[in-house]
Amino acid sequence: IGPFNYEKADIESTLDVQYASAVADNITMWFWTVKAWMLDFTQEFFNADQIPMIISISWGWSENMQCSIANCHGATSETYVSRVNVEWSKIAGRGVSVFTSSGDNGAYGPTNAYCYKQDYYGNGVLNPLFPSDSPFVTSVGATMLLSSNKTEPSTVPSVPFVCTTHKCSNSTTEGVCSYPAAQITTGGGFSVYTPRPSWQNTAVEKYLQSTTLPPSSMFNKENRGFPDISVLGHNYLIYFYDKFRAVDGTSCSTPVMAAMMGLINDRRMNAGKKGIGHLAPLLYKLYEQKASVFRSVAAGNNKCSEACCGEFGFESSGKGWSPVVGLGSPNFPELEEFLFNLP
Repeated sequence: IGPFNYEKADIESTLDVQYASAVADNITMWFWTVKAWMLDFTQEFFNADQIPMIISISWGWSENMQCSIANCHGATSETYVSRVNVEWSKIAGRGVSVFTSSGDNGAYGPTNAYCYKQDYYGNGVLNPLFPSDSPFVTSVGATMLLSSNKTEPSTVPSVPFVCTTHKCSNSTTEGVCSYPAAQITTGGGFSVYTPRPSWQNTAVEKYLQSTTLPPSSMFNKENRGFPDISVLGHNYLIYFYDKFRAVDGTSCSTPVMAAMMGLINDRRMNAGKKGIGHLAPLLYKLYEQKASVFRSVAAGNNKCSEACCGEFGFESSGKGWSPVVGLGSPNFPELEEFLFNLP
C-alpha cells in the first residue's frame, strides 16, 4: 500500500515475505502493490481476473483519520470507511480470506502514539485501526513468549540453525505483546463507525460484562470489536540489508496467520474442497464448540503504545475474547482439523 520503490527494500514487506513463505512452504506467494490507500487497493483487487485466495495486510491507520492518509475527495472518514467496507465485503464474497494487523500502538492507535489524554487531532484518546476493525476481515493481534522459571522440553527434532548464533526462547507460555518488554503493544478496541456483526455478539457481550472498561465516552461497545485472534509477534529474526535483525509487531503475527490459512486451504483443495473464505465468523463458532482450539494468553492489557504507557486501554483476563488478544492464540493442529472437515 503506497508508493513502491523497486530499488529499496521495505522492511514490512521483507518481513511478510520471509515469514509467510517459511511457514507456508511450497505455496504460491503474491506481492501486490498500489500507489494509494485502501479504496484503491480493494477496488483494484476485486476487479482483477486472477487473485490469490488469501490477503495479508500489515498496514492500517486510525479509523477516524482515514482522510488524513487517503484522498477522500471531500468526503468524511466515516464515508470512506463505509465505502471501503463495501469493497471488503465483495472480496469476501469472492471467497478470499483477508488478514489484517490490529496495530502496534495498543488501544491508543497510531495517531495517539504518545498516550496523550487527547490525541494529536483532538478526536479522542483511543483510536481503533482500519481496516482491522472491518467486519469483513480477520483481525490479528500479537503475543510474546514469557520467561519461564522452569526448563521446558524442546518440541523440535534438532536445534535450528539460527539458535546456534542467537539466543532462542524455550518458553511456550504466551502473554500480551506489550511495551516496554516488547518494541510494540498489540492493538485492539472497538470500531468508531461499524456496528458489531452478529457472529461476535456472544463473545463480546461476555467480555463487556466481566471486566473493568475505559470510560464509555472513549469507545462504542455496540460496534465491531477487534482483534479476532492473536499469534506470536515478538523477536522475529529477519534478514534485511545483509544482516539479521529482530523485529516485533502485529505485522509479524498477521502474515504467519495468513500462511497457516494457506496450509489449510492447500490441504482442502488437494481433497477436492474449496478454500475457507472469510475466517472470522468461523473462529467464533469454533470457540463456542471447542474452546481448546485456542491457547489461552496470560492476562494483560493494551494500555501502552510503541513509546509509552498510559491510563487508558482494555484488559484481558486470559479467558474468552478480549479487545487485546481476541479469542487467544490458535492451536494449529486442532484449527486445521476443524476447518479441513468443513464441507
